[in-house]
Amino acid sequence: MKVFLTLVSVILGVAPSTQAQGWHGIKPLHSTRQDVERLVGPPIKPNGITYDLKDARVNIVYSDGDCMNGWPYGWNVKPGTVLGITLYPQPRPRLAELSIDISKSKKFIDPSGVTHYNNDDDGVSVAVDTNNYEVKVIEYYPAANDVHLRCPETAAREREIASGESAMRSPDVSYSDSTPQRREIYLSHFADLLQKADPTVTIHIIGYAGLRATMGEAEARARLAQDYLVQKRDIDATRIVIIDGGYRDEPAVELFITRRDQPKPLASPNVYPKNVQIIKDNKRTNNHPRITKP
Repeated sequence: MKVFLTLVSVILGVAPSTQAQGWHGIKPLHSTRQDVERLVGPPIKPNGITYDLKDARVNIVYSDGDCMNGWPYGWNVKPGTVLGITLYPQPRPRLAELSIDISKSKKFIDPSGVTHYNNDDDGVSVAVDTNNYEVKVIEYYPAANDVHLRCPETAAREREIASGESAMRSPDVSYSDSTPQRREIYLSHFADLLQKADPTVTIHIIGYAGLRATMGEAEARARLAQDYLVQKRDIDATRIVIIDGGYRDEPAVELFITRRDQPKPLASPNVYPKNVQIIKDNKRTNNHPRITKP
């Protein structure tokens, strides 16, 4: 009880020297649920993530393990490991009352007018109401020196982005699983957009399969879109690049118009491949897809 009361009494005074150690020694990717509950007690609900303290409410996200939590942006840590901490002070202190050093933070004002001070080196962010300088939220997330703990898929994707090879981009046209008639409406609109674009642009088509899928289904969906553009709208097939995007909750296709100075679009699956039910399609002569790499 003495430790608990001490923790609560200083919850709003995180010293600069402890920033890199997370929240009161609870450090994302290095601390566990057991560490948390040894300090602050159990969550509001059994096995929950919300802790109700005297001067704050705290949400702590834990890993499910196996790089599945947040796939493909996950962490290669054991189940029950702390991934992130979100602190909601009650009552809200003013920014000047905190002991957190924001001098090394990047300032960002979101569309709602809230100012965020983000220190990615130490993994701490402070959100401040600009009108009265009250601290709304304090977040602790993995520090920059823990990048080696990222899951392989995450690391590979971030290398592509950092090198300029790929980028997360919004598609020019996208559609989920629908009737052939509806698909043709979307594809016809995309073809109309192409007519207004520079003839040197590249067309990227990303296909996604769903939670139940045949082998190669994601690529097959992208190729159906390609066939329409080539056969019905006379688009040069050599301008089209097919990307197998993996799996999503619902099957989908994304189409991109990529200029010469733009990186190729990065696929955005959200379902871990091992969680997909693969159905053998007896109509296919080869149930092992040939992946076309851009």
